[in-house]
Amino acid sequence: MSDPMENEPRPPKESGDSTPTPTGERPLWRSPSVIVAAVFMLAGLGFWVYGAATGKGGDDVVSGSASASSFMDSNSDGVEQGESEGSLEPISPVTFRLGAGYLGGFFLGWALRKFIKLTLLIAGGLVVMLAVFQGLGWFEVNWPAVENHLQMSLAWIQGEAGSFRMFITGYLPSAGAATAGMVVGFRR
Repeated sequence: MSDPMENEPRPPKESGDSTPTPTGERPLWRSPSVIVAAVFMLAGLGFWVYGAATGKGGDDVVSGSASASSFMDSNSDGVEQGESEGSLEPISPVTFRLGAGYLGGFFLGWALRKFIKLTLLIAGGLVVMLAVFQGLGWFEVNWPAVENHLQMSLAWIQGEAGSFRMFITGYLPSAGAATAGMVVGFRR
């Protein structure tokens, strides 16, 4: 016997509802790994702000210009002069960079996957269209020339992809976290 409530129309989903969509996918920003990376990034940012507000050297870390003497001015304990042992300065850039690197890699991987899918769909459609038009006798396709052009294009794309990877890893704060994020984002 079926439940009479089964056929009742369901109220529309609220925009803040985190339940999966009918296809089973959560919104991209609700992925647990994205949330953890955002927490890391915000914690690092919070440590920077705290360090800057308390005068514990957070300004050097934020601006990226650590003084040359900061590596030399330490007492026998290995603790820098003017800095307490419980300072958050060393951990703030690490947590921020891990979070930002992962998030950057995640969204780059997600966008790359979407781009590749769209490109393959368009290229497949063009190849089918060319084959149909050739079969109908509307024009003749020089397939060896097309193959040669595709090989040259693929070689160029491989070179550009390598350059792009080097460019991105130079700008992303943590290449390891960015790589992990890119893998997870690409699989999403």
